[in-house]
Amino acid sequence: MHYQDDLEKILKKVKELSKKNGLLIILDAYYDTEYIKILKLLREVNLDVIKLKKQQLDNSLIKEFGNIGKEVLFTQYKFPSIEELINNFKIELTLEESRVWTKDGEKKLREYLSGLKNPLVLQEGLWISKSIVNKSTKK
Repeated sequence: MHYQDDLEKILKKVKELSKKNGLLIILDAYYDTEYIKILKLLREVNLDVIKLKKQQLDNSLIKEFGNIGKEVLFTQYKFPSIEELINNFKIELTLEESRVWTKDGEKKLREYLSGLKNPLVLQEGLWISKSIVNKSTKK
């Protein structure tokens, strides 16, 4: 959601279509996890841009709805083998992001994994942003 060009227009439409005290929940990948560190290793990612875009989303939610709840939910990926883990990132890059998988990328990934205490368990996180839409002022 935070990458949308016309975020304010989208949020206004959400407000227009929502009932009183409706709840808007936005889930997004959290940037400070082992999973994202690996993606950053394999492709160019500017975490500062992600943080800035997330802050802009939060500001837009507050501006449009007057409220926001934020939390991060951490979870884990558990892989049965290094080969399955590598295959997961091949799929992530080639199918989901339309990038090319390279032998150099695989080499970097294997080297990175060799330095982890438990390379088959990777932390992942979800950013959860919640706003009450068309908040009732009745008490």
